[in-house]
Amino acid sequence: MTNQHATDQRATAILSPDLDDVDAARSWRDSFADVFGVSRGTRAELEAVLPTWRGQRLTGVQDGGRWVATFRSWRGSSTVPGGALTGHDPLDARSVPSELVSTVSVSPTHRRRGLLTALMRDCLDHARATGAVVATLFASESAIYGRYGYGVASEVADLTVAVPQARSWSVASTAAPGRLRLVEDDDLLDVGPDLFEAARLRMPGAVGRNEVGWLRLLERIPAPEADTARPPRLRVVHEGQDGTVDGYARVGLDERWEDGGPAYTATVHDLTALDPRVAAVLWRFVLDLDLVRSVTAEHRSPADLLRHLPVDGRAVRASVRDGHWWRVLDTPALLSTRRWSAPGRLVLQVVDPDGPAGGTWRLDVDEDGHAEVVPTDALPDLTLPVHAVPAVATGVRPLPLLAAAGGLDEHRPGGVALLERLAHVAPVALAGVQGF
Repeated sequence: MTNQHATDQRATAILSPDLDDVDAARSWRDSFADVFGVSRGTRAELEAVLPTWRGQRLTGVQDGGRWVATFRSWRGSSTVPGGALTGHDPLDARSVPSELVSTVSVSPTHRRRGLLTALMRDCLDHARATGAVVATLFASESAIYGRYGYGVASEVADLTVAVPQARSWSVASTAAPGRLRLVEDDDLLDVGPDLFEAARLRMPGAVGRNEVGWLRLLERIPAPEADTARPPRLRVVHEGQDGTVDGYARVGLDERWEDGGPAYTATVHDLTALDPRVAAVLWRFVLDLDLVRSVTAEHRSPADLLRHLPVDGRAVRASVRDGHWWRVLDTPALLSTRRWSAPGRLVLQVVDPDGPAGGTWRLDVDEDGHAEVVPTDALPDLTLPVHAVPAVATGVRPLPLLAAAGGLDEHRPGGVALLERLAHVAPVALAGVQGF
C-alpha cells in the first residue's frame, strides 16, 4: 500500500501490482485494456515491456481482488523554448523535468467514487516531491483533465497529402547537399534516438522517446492486432557531405489499385531531420515513390514543414487537435527555465485553488531572453488560471485569443499584448510528436 484517500465514504487503498509476477502484471494491464475496449495483448508482448515498467510507478485500486482502476507514470522531460526558438542562441535547447502520465482507467462499475481523483493526487504529490516541474499526458477525453488543473501545452496534426497536387514544390529537392540511402531497422536504431532527441528539443511541449517507444515504432513489440502479412517498410537516411546521418524516415506502403491503375498509400511512421533542407529532401523522397497517390502522417506538429512545401496549399490537409496536456507543479521553475522572445516586465497572478502552482510573481525578462521570476505583493497585471500557464510556457498558442475567450484577465492595458510578445515562438517542426 502506497497511500490512502477517502472515496465514497470509504478508505481506498492505492496499490501497486507485483511486476515480478507476470500474471499479476497482466491482470493490471488487462483491466486497463477492458476499459478502453482494446485487445489484452499477448504474454510475450507484456514480457517485452515489463523491464521498463519496473522503473515506473504503476498504481491502481482493487475491489474484491480485481483491479478497478489503473494509473502509470514515470519521469521524463518536456521541451520549453530555448534560444534556438527565441532568436538568441541556435544551440540552446531547454526542457523541464516532467512526470509522464499514462494507462489511466476506471472501471465503468466504479465511476464517480473518487478513484481517479485519489490516483491523480497521489501521482502529483509524488511528482512534486521528487522535483517534477510539470506532469504531462495525452488526453483520451479532453473534458476529464481540466478539473485537475491540466491545460493544453501543444497540439498535434494528422496530415494527408494528395500526391498529384503536391508535385509542384516551393523548394528544390536538391537543397540539401548529400545523399539518400536505404537501410534496415537496426541502422535506424543506431542513429535515430540521438536525432529524434535533438529535433524534439526544438518543439515546445514535446517529450522524448524511450526504449519501448522505439521498439513499438520499429514493430519489435507487435501490436495486439498486428497482421503477420504487414505491408512492406522502407527505411531511408540522409547523409551529409561528410557522411554524417542528419535525417531519416520510416515509411509503410499499402497496396491499392483503382480503375486498373496504382493508388498506393504511403504511411509515414517517422520522419526526423535537424535541418529544414534535409526534411524537404526526405518528404520529397516519400512523395516521389512510385505507385503512391496519397501520403498519411499521423502525430505530426501543426508547424510541420510539410504543410508549407507544396505550392498548392490544398495538397496537404491537416486535422489538428490537442496534444500534450500539462499540469504545472512549480510555476517559477517553469517560467524561469524557458527563454523568452523579447525583454519586458509583468506581474502575473496564477490561480490554483487545489494545487501548488498558485501565487503572484514578477516576471522580469532581460535582453537575452533570460527570466527572473520572484514572488511579489504588487498588484497583478494579469491573472490566469493554472490551466492557462502551459500556453504561456510553450508559447505556441496565441494568448490574445485565450484572453478573448476568458482564459486570461487583464488588469493593466496592454498586458496581454506584452505577454504575447514575450512568450510567442514560431517553431518549424522537423519531427513527429511522440505519444506515450
